[in-house]
Amino acid sequence: MQDPEFRNLFRSMALFYRDLPPGKRKYVRVITLFAEKAGISTRLALDYFCRSEEYDLIRRGVSDLHCMSDDYLAEDLLEEWNRK
Repeated sequence: MQDPEFRNLFRSMALFYRDLPPGKRKYVRVITLFAEKAGISTRLALDYFCRSEEYDLIRRGVSDLHCMSDDYLAEDLLEEWNRK
């Protein structure tokens, strides 16, 4: 069972998610998947994602990473996380 802090954070993300343009919703999905795969909090996953090489590449449109599946990007982020 998830702790109350996670449920509150997830609820906040869900409300925030609803108001995001479709292109930005991908970030929320990738961050959530990454947090699950890495076994870390969503807050830590968000902080790491914002500082990651992958986010920088996606933001700049390099290699059409934004077209990759959420799972692919979460796995790629996990590999980057494990290298550091």
